[in-house]
Amino acid sequence: MTLINKFDAQSIETISRIIGSIMTGSTITKMLEQLNIEDNSNQSTKWRRLDFVMRETQTTYDCGNKVLEIIKYVFHPTSSWFSDNNEYKSSINEINKCISFYGYEVQEDGNIHLIKSSKTRTQANERYDLLKSKLIERNIHPQILEFCTQDIVNEDYFSIIFEASKSVYDRIRKMTGINLDGNRLIYTCFDLKYPIIVFNSLKTDTEKNLYSGLKNILLSIAQIGRNPKAHTPKIYSYDSLDNCLDILNLISFSHKMLDQCSINQFALDEFMKSN
Repeated sequence: MTLINKFDAQSIETISRIIGSIMTGSTITKMLEQLNIEDNSNQSTKWRRLDFVMRETQTTYDCGNKVLEIIKYVFHPTSSWFSDNNEYKSSINEINKCISFYGYEVQEDGNIHLIKSSKTRTQANERYDLLKSKLIERNIHPQILEFCTQDIVNEDYFSIIFEASKSVYDRIRKMTGINLDGNRLIYTCFDLKYPIIVFNSLKTDTEKNLYSGLKNILLSIAQIGRNPKAHTPKIYSYDSLDNCLDILNLISFSHKMLDQCSINQFALDEFMKSN
């Protein structure tokens, strides 16, 4: 088993406060029992109890392994102490601000992954907060965050653009059940004569132009955001925060347009019969 460096007192307190705000006293007791962690804290305050226990385990084992075991337990995807998915994601964000300083990150599968460690605590917070605030300012579509937030802490604009681009095609596949990708998927679903995905009646030139515009935007996302990333090594990437945000704006706009779309069931059924 790999020994993990111990977390400092400030980090332990921060982690304890976050977990203490999530769990009840009884669920903390159950967790400690299941993880075989002895509780001699004699504390009634939840975060103080956790703070004592985690510091004690680090002293006993001379490593931070038990701390990460606790975090992994708390953020298991089947955990019942989160009211909804938004609270789950928000809590992951808060815990990652702390542990990213040590080179670790909780992802939405509940597992802890190694990452590039932040040089300072300020930097760890800024990695999460800067892009998040920029996205909020621009009203970026929430589906994009589902695909790319795990890359924010690494300041990995290459992967953010790549994953966000893929989110569009994943959504279209889920909408239609058509297992195609890229240009083939878009040309199939947005055919002017036999449209499978529609958002207007296509009766007037204006409606046809708007529809073709959406189709061309979706094709552009593949050509600008996804395909270059699929064929170019990351080490040659020169992506910046600004061009990342610009591309995310385009992808967000396409998601908002897809929000207004519906399925032409007749055209979809005919396609499925012939394929």
